[in-house]
Amino acid sequence: MTTPTQTNSIAVTAINRASMDQQLWDAVNTLKAESLAGSRCGILVTRNSPDNFTVELSSSVPFGMIYEQQSW
Repeated sequence: MTTPTQTNSIAVTAINRASMDQQLWDAVNTLKAESLAGSRCGILVTRNSPDNFTVELSSSVPFGMIYEQQSW
């Protein structure tokens, strides 16, 4: 399940590997469009638990880049 938490952040909860990959891909593409439209930030994907992720625009990530991190 993908849930927008604010305009520059999307929460992703995966039930299996295939859905995880697809939801993360969709979230990154959504935020990529927002970044190109004006914010000019990079994208940060944070794994909060084995099946929960946050995908967000981040000014600490260079424009055009996607960084990953784990917080658990």
